Amino acid sequence: MFSQSLPKKLNQANWQQKVNYSIAVSLNDQTQMLSGFEKIVYTNQSPDKLSEIYMHLWPNAYKTRTSAYAKQDLENGKTKFYFADSSDRGYIDSLDFAINGERAEWQLTKDIDIAIIKLKQPLNPGQSIEISTPFKVKIPAVFSRMGVEDGIYCITQWYPKPAVYDVNGWNPIPYLNQGEFYSEFGSFDVRITLPKNYVCAATGEVQDPQEKVWWEQRSKSVKAEHFATSETKTLRFLQDSVHDFAWFCSKDFMTDKSEVTLSNGHKVETWIFAKSKDEKDKPNGVEYIDEAIQFYSQKVGFYPYSIAQVVITPLKAGAGMEYPTITNCASIDKTTIVHEVGHNWFYGILGSNEREYPWMDESFNTYYENRNGKEGKKQLEPGLKIDPKTIGSMFDQSSLLYKYSARKNMDQNGNLHSMDYTDNNYGCIIYAKNPLAFGYLQAYLGTETFDAMMHAYYDKWKFKHPLPNDFKNLAETFTQKDLSWFFEDVLGSTKKEDYKLVSAKNGSLKIKNKGTLVAPFPVSLMIQDSVFATKWINGFSGTKSFSLDELKLPANKDISNSVYRIDASKQTIDLYRQNNSAGLNGTCTTCSSIKLQPIANLENENSAQVFWSPIYAYNVYNKSMLGLAFYNSIFPQKKNEFIVMPVYSFETKDLNGYAQYWHNWYGKNKIRNIQAGFKSARFATVGNIFNSGDPIIMTFIDSSPSASYTTASTYEKFAPFVTLKLQPSNRRSNIDQEIQVRYVMINEQAKDRGYFYQFAKDYYGVANINYLYKRNDALYPCLFSLDYQAGLHNSSLNRFGAEFKQSLEYSKGKKQASIRLFAGAFLNKQSFSNSTQNISRNVYERAMFTSGGTMGINDYLYDQSMIGRAENGAGFWGHQVLNRDAGFRNFVNLGNTDSWITAANITIPLPIPVPIGVYTDVSICNQYMASNKYEIKTNYVGGVYVQIVKDVAYWYVPLVQSKAVSDAWGLNSNDNFFRHTSFIFNLNKINPISIIRDLKL
Repeated sequence: MFSQSLPKKLNQANWQQKVNYSIAVSLNDQTQMLSGFEKIVYTNQSPDKLSEIYMHLWPNAYKTRTSAYAKQDLENGKTKFYFADSSDRGYIDSLDFAINGERAEWQLTKDIDIAIIKLKQPLNPGQSIEISTPFKVKIPAVFSRMGVEDGIYCITQWYPKPAVYDVNGWNPIPYLNQGEFYSEFGSFDVRITLPKNYVCAATGEVQDPQEKVWWEQRSKSVKAEHFATSETKTLRFLQDSVHDFAWFCSKDFMTDKSEVTLSNGHKVETWIFAKSKDEKDKPNGVEYIDEAIQFYSQKVGFYPYSIAQVVITPLKAGAGMEYPTITNCASIDKTTIVHEVGHNWFYGILGSNEREYPWMDESFNTYYENRNGKEGKKQLEPGLKIDPKTIGSMFDQSSLLYKYSARKNMDQNGNLHSMDYTDNNYGCIIYAKNPLAFGYLQAYLGTETFDAMMHAYYDKWKFKHPLPNDFKNLAETFTQKDLSWFFEDVLGSTKKEDYKLVSAKNGSLKIKNKGTLVAPFPVSLMIQDSVFATKWINGFSGTKSFSLDELKLPANKDISNSVYRIDASKQTIDLYRQNNSAGLNGTCTTCSSIKLQPIANLENENSAQVFWSPIYAYNVYNKSMLGLAFYNSIFPQKKNEFIVMPVYSFETKDLNGYAQYWHNWYGKNKIRNIQAGFKSARFATVGNIFNSGDPIIMTFIDSSPSASYTTASTYEKFAPFVTLKLQPSNRRSNIDQEIQVRYVMINEQAKDRGYFYQFAKDYYGVANINYLYKRNDALYPCLFSLDYQAGLHNSSLNRFGAEFKQSLEYSKGKKQASIRLFAGAFLNKQSFSNSTQNISRNVYERAMFTSGGTMGINDYLYDQSMIGRAENGAGFWGHQVLNRDAGFRNFVNLGNTDSWITAANITIPLPIPVPIGVYTDVSICNQYMASNKYEIKTNYVGGVYVQIVKDVAYWYVPLVQSKAVSDAWGLNSNDNFFRHTSFIFNLNKINPISIIRDLKL
């Protein structure tokens, strides 16, 4: 009854299977092998006859690149395992399953780490069988949870284990890094044989009292010798009512011990095991275990076991990983230890299906971890003033992570299968939004009711496998409330909460729901920034007014600095709290005030922040510039965002800089979000100035409409845009797509003409539509783009370009080779007489495709930030090229074309530690010749390059080139080898605000 493809039942049955283990295993620390023998007594307590048993062989996840674990790691952008040496991988073999002593028929499923054992006789309800097998495990390096590193053995998910059989039938699941486990409850009797000087901590109680005496000796010195007379020892561990067994060992562990006495009189030994920098310096942190045991016992239910342990180990699957009575953490950190010990409740005792419903363990547990942090602050600081800042501080990190995802409309439902989440959202939703949601539920129900409900849940479902509706039904029955708003909309959707307090006038509050989530929320009267009274309001759509008398909130306008605020204590998941406040009769001295702050800060939810930063800028024409940058958003994204960067040039004695503004909207269906705004810039350069009626210019040139001259000039750019970011059908596809439409207006005037001089008359305008497709694959990333430009004002071009770039990771993921293909064409050619000199012709010629390297003068839309935009010749900045169009990385004047061009650019970094490589650029061009004739020309350049800063700065040295390239260099007197070299310096890649916004969390 393998029912993984059938609709899932969300209420658990009133029966569950029982699995008792007896395992003997030995460690060979020379070959990194485990050799073991396992006996399992499997009792069928279901009403069904079983004809097979599914077995998990999870060490096989580390065997090949094609395991489910390996594939998921690649999807999440991780390549360490993929490129690992075979000697660092792991597996389980030497299996020979027997049923009641008789050899059984078994085989692997499509997943290498899942087997199915065929039973010769059906296992009837109430019957038991003994499953036995020898096994050997090759211990891998630490790629995820299991492995050996730095002399520390992490032996987890290591033995053959039956899958869970429940109301949904069999639940066989492959091992994954993102997505945890589901196993049957039972008892473990495990004997571990290993060299005597290894400190070995494991699930359950070690049965030799002398071993614990030695553990205590190791708290004083790492050199304390073991008492065994032989070179090896065998330790026996026993534990009942658990569903997994893990063990950890090292010769270098030191220890510390404590004890907790719970309010019911139950005593719990607590231990921490860790390497120490000093051989006599025992590890700290055992007090964090004590705190966690006490806290969860008080808030959820009493800890039932006699021991709780933490081991500090290497770990690549998060900051920690839980197992019954023992957990391993990557560091001695209070938050991590409390969280991982807390999993003894949410995963260990309440044995939910972590793989299918990660909110039932990780989200619950993170909520309690956060709550412990908040309530711990009050205990440590009894005189602390309890105000909204204090109450909400525990959730700042969770709130930030949730907003990062939700404000970009990249979030996902909170109740999905763990495999459905993107790598980012597994953190932003499971560990951030959902814990906030449980805090929301606590606030709505009241702490006393919430805690009583959770105790009832624990008492009913401890040592069982609750499913989602089991918790939902208990919650609604216990509280006698309809909580569909919570389970269906908060957990079960991506609806956004955004209530706005429009006004507080004439004894009433006017509130508008600007979001899509209809859920209850609190409104408070605040006096001197402290909560005076609070009333919960049922959720609604649209706009409503509420009488202060009905809400039983005071309406004394004479109270100084009194403010009404939605969600004053930050208990809901409101995304935009800046609109949550209003003063009585419009007076509000604390709400949404503008705060000017240096550099950056976390978002202040009760004020509008504007950050400022001193700026130094330089280019060849303005020389040194000083100024200030003002911006309102770094992280997370806001609805309205701007950057203004005025800088004063001491050379041209004028203001220059950038100004950008955009608004963010949530999209629907195939559109993830919409961004609309403008980008503008002003800087000095050198360019052609044409006769457009400027009387000052006419003193330099004659009155002919064809006249022009080259001089120091200033460009001004204004480009309104709309960007649509598309929603991938499969969120885990690593595919990003966007469409941008913009209208770029460029005004080039002689210097000293002032700001926006004759802008409406002289600007040239180009409409631009761009489509970008990016597949962020860990091994084979690629991008594809289409670009169309049409001149609409003082411009007559119709330009089309297509680019494709395919990359390949190699050299164990440390290097990335690529091939880039480009094709471009003008859709209609323009003819200009030799005597015609005007803006339109100038733009047209600068937009033509170049066979050689593209220079700054060809950046006619001023999209690239450049230091020497109009430089050429022997000067340093004259060697800069732009990586676009044909993509030649060495400048050579081979002419240009308004017909068509194709090109290929190959980049291969050498597989050595030094960042150098080889490159080749090839172009085939229908090149414009004299007398309006065109001729197909093929040219190439190849050489070596030096990577100075990845994706930003490279230097290219040509070694081979086509004859036409050599002739062109000779014709232009470029006989100096240095003058053949070029560099790329992509300043657009080092925008700090963009870097922060695009971080992968």
